[in-house]
Amino acid sequence: RQIVEQLNETILIVNPQGIIYFSSPAIRFAGYRQDEIINHKIFDFCVPEDISFLKKEFKIVLTSEKITSRQCRIYTKNRQVIWIKIVTKKIVNDDGKINILVTINDITRQKKTFESLNDSEKMFRKMTENISDGLIIIEHGRIKYFNERVSQIFSDLSPDITNLDMLDFAEPEEKERLKKIFDDEEKTGYGIRELEFWIRRKDGIRRYIHNRYSYTRENGQIITRYIITTDLTEKKISEETIRIYYNQLQSLIQAIPDIVYFKDDTGKYLLFNNSFEKLTGLPAKKILF
Repeated sequence: RQIVEQLNETILIVNPQGIIYFSSPAIRFAGYRQDEIINHKIFDFCVPEDISFLKKEFKIVLTSEKITSRQCRIYTKNRQVIWIKIVTKKIVNDDGKINILVTINDITRQKKTFESLNDSEKMFRKMTENISDGLIIIEHGRIKYFNERVSQIFSDLSPDITNLDMLDFAEPEEKERLKKIFDDEEKTGYGIRELEFWIRRKDGIRRYIHNRYSYTRENGQIITRYIITTDLTEKKISEETIRIYYNQLQSLIQAIPDIVYFKDDTGKYLLFNNSFEKLTGLPAKKILF
């Protein structure tokens, strides 16, 4: 009895009909005295929605050798609802009578903490799924999370990508450069801040991405990486197209013997041919800058 009284758990012995005929000292977390529990059905203290499933648990225990463990809700003496973990086990008395040993723990605080964490996770996911950039979280070198935008950028990523790294997606001509950067990061411990490179998706399409990195550290070691990925493919293609047009135009005006030049609204020279350079007597660098 002294051992039982020191336990943080509440121990009940219940007959097959659910009537309590033994209780360890008053249920501390529910506020009942022993005389308010003895000879009452355990179901009388349960939230109505949980009674049927608890009766099923008792039936399982009475007809088998199983030990069951479940969570349910009960009313305290002042009619507040709390969560408990209830473990049930069949016991047989010396006279052959079958009863149920019930062990109860108050898990209300853990439940609220879990629900709070769950709500925070839902809020985090809702936020990350609605940003226009990709977000990847890597812990101890393994991908722990990526949002929907990452799947769109990299194309139909499987949830099982925990062992992949960026080199798996990088175009062959990018891998040597990136490997050197990543190796230097590992040697020096200095985290990369930004990277731009070409990748090739599973569907064969090339994309140009810009990664921004942030970190959490423990004892100077990088523990978690947060990677924000922006798809710059259209911008990169536009820049490449403009560069090609510029080079073509430059070649064209160089073939013209007359003086040709272009200026913007501020009077800055944008483009000119060799004839213009000869006229001014200045090299291209001095004219442009």
